[in-house]
Amino acid sequence: MLAEQPQHDPAMIDREWVGYHPRAAIPAIVFTSALTLSLGVGRWYLDHLSIKPAGLITWFTFALAWGIWPLVTAVFFYRTATHTYRLTDRFLLIDFGPLSRPVRPISLSEVRAVTSGASWIARRLGVGWVEVWTHEAATRLLGVRHPGRFAARIRNASGDSTPS
Repeated sequence: MLAEQPQHDPAMIDREWVGYHPRAAIPAIVFTSALTLSLGVGRWYLDHLSIKPAGLITWFTFALAWGIWPLVTAVFFYRTATHTYRLTDRFLLIDFGPLSRPVRPISLSEVRAVTSGASWIARRLGVGWVEVWTHEAATRLLGVRHPGRFAARIRNASGDSTPS
């Protein structure tokens, strides 16, 4: 019996696979809730306006207050379902979904710097952004859970020692 020759497997090995975390949408949801509440309460203080027909101001504030929610919900579901960031042994594969232009895979040998950060609210929620720099451009990955850890994984995979 002959020993088999080892086969070269061209498949990429996954190191980490992350995406847009639902916690990243909390600031937008809180802001939209505050806007809805303020418009709902504020309409009682606009009763002195003389708009004919009388119910027009009520319908107008209702439409402003609740009309934004379908958009916020659609953005939330779109980002959490489609934004994926896949780190393999050779590439960083980024997908922002079918409504965005395709992002060319970033070879780990092309990575020049990796930074991460977050606003003070996002930092408390444990989410933020990671920015990957190449000679050609910078790509920002939004809504990453533990952005410093993911940036360090990209840095280690690319052999870069740039701090975040």
